[in-house]
Amino acid sequence: MEFLKKTKEFLLNFFNLTRILSNVKNIAVVFLSFYLSGSNLDWRRLFIGIISLSFICSAIYIYNNLSDAKIDS
Repeated sequence: MEFLKKTKEFLLNFFNLTRILSNVKNIAVVFLSFYLSGSNLDWRRLFIGIISLSFICSAIYIYNNLSDAKIDS
């Protein structure tokens, strides 16, 4: 029981620390898509891509929290 508690605490701390890196990941994914598509780097499209990917990741995060709240209760 103590092992599960410590594991859960570790994972929560780990995910809280890596949440900051999600924006860096979003920027890297958008840059990679521009590079692989062979298109020119358009700053307006880059900005829109980063913002939209951040909204998608935030929506998934909120949905997971709401689903977990139902399971936890």
